[in-house]
Amino acid sequence: MGYTFEYTLLIMTHLFKQKTSNNYSIRFRKSVDGKRFEKTFSLKTSSKRVAQQLETRLLADQQLGKIDVFNIFDFEAWKNPASTPSNNKLVSSLIQHFLNEATHLNEKSKAHYEMVLNLFSKYVGSTMMIQLLQREDITKFVFNSKYSISTQNNYLRHIKTFFKWVKKKGYGTDITIDVKPQKVPETVKDQIISEAELNKILQIFKNYIRKSEKEKLINNDKQRQLWFQPLIVTAFYTGLRQSELLDLKWKHIDFKNNQVTVVAGKGGKSRTTVLLKPAKEILLKWKKKSIYERDRFVFESAKSMTGHSVRMTNRTAARVFKNFVAKAELSDSIHFHSLRHSCATYLLKQRFSVHEVQKMMGHSSISVTERYLHLVPQDLNDKAKQLGLI
Repeated sequence: MGYTFEYTLLIMTHLFKQKTSNNYSIRFRKSVDGKRFEKTFSLKTSSKRVAQQLETRLLADQQLGKIDVFNIFDFEAWKNPASTPSNNKLVSSLIQHFLNEATHLNEKSKAHYEMVLNLFSKYVGSTMMIQLLQREDITKFVFNSKYSISTQNNYLRHIKTFFKWVKKKGYGTDITIDVKPQKVPETVKDQIISEAELNKILQIFKNYIRKSEKEKLINNDKQRQLWFQPLIVTAFYTGLRQSELLDLKWKHIDFKNNQVTVVAGKGGKSRTTVLLKPAKEILLKWKKKSIYERDRFVFESAKSMTGHSVRMTNRTAARVFKNFVAKAELSDSIHFHSLRHSCATYLLKQRFSVHEVQKMMGHSSISVTERYLHLVPQDLNDKAKQLGLI
C-alpha cells in the first residue's frame, strides 16, 4: 500500500514498497505546462518509519530549495550523513558532537551515554533531522514495555541531558522538557546502598567541590557544604531518622562512651544508640570545623550565627543528597531515608542480632526489623555455620 503526500499543486510524492527487495522507494511527480515529470529513488530501507522520515526530509529540503530532485540530484550523497549539507542538524551527527564535548563525564558514564543515544539514533533513523523530531519520538523510544521502569527512567535521564545540550547550543528545542519519568514501585531492597556506593557518593561530592573551586564557582565554606560528608556518614552508620539526625545537638553525643542520645524520636520516644567508629571519626573532625557549643545543633542552617544556632531543614539535606545520588548514577529509589534502611542492613551483616538492631534503630516492633533479614541470607547462613547449626 502506498502513501501519497501533496507537496504543492505541481509536486507529489508516492511512498511504496518494492516487491523484489522489500525496501521502500519514493516517487516524485510534477506537471509543468501540461508535461509530466517523474523521478524515483530507492530509499534502501525496509523500515516504514525510516522511509517516512526520509520522505519528510526530502520534501522539506525540496521546499526550502536546498535540492532539486528532478535536476542532477545525487540521492546517495544526500542520504549519507558524512556528505549531507545539513549534516550539523542530523540527530546522529549531533549525538557525536555532544559526546565529543562531554569531557566532564568519566569513561563509564560516557560509554553509557553513547550506548543510550546510539540506540535512540537507530530508533529514529540515522538521517533524521533534529528539528523534525517530536515529543512522541521520545516517549515511544523511552517508555518501551520491553524495558524495566528503572531502565526507562535511566534512558529518559540521558535523553533529557542530550536535548538540554541541543537547546543550549541553539540546534533545536528541548522536546523532553515536559516528559516525566515513570514512578518506580519501591521496595526496601531498592532503597539500600552499600558502603561502596556510599563512598562513591562521597567521592562524587569531593570531585564536584574540587572542580567548582578550580573554576572559581565557589569561594567560601558555606558554598563548599562542608556539612555534607559528616551528615551522610553519620546517617549511614547510626541509622537515625532524618529529623532525629538534624535535631541532634553536641550535648547529645558522648564521644567518650561512644553513644548518641536521641531525644524525642518517633512517637516522642527517646533512646540511646551506639556511635560506631566511622561516624565518631568524622564527627570529631566536624566538631573542630564547627562553632562548638554543647547547645548548638550539630548540623546547622546557613542562617546560623555566633550565639544563634539554627537547625538545618529536612528539605536542604534531602535535596543535596538526592542531587549527588543522581550524579553518582544510582537508582532513583535512593533518597535520604535510604541511609536508615542501609544502616539496618549493614548492622545485620556485621552480625548484630535482630533484637540489637531493633533497639539501635528504635523500631517499635521486631517485625519491622525482620524485613531486612531477607537481604542478608548468605550472611545469616555463614553465622549459622560458625555456630555449627547447619
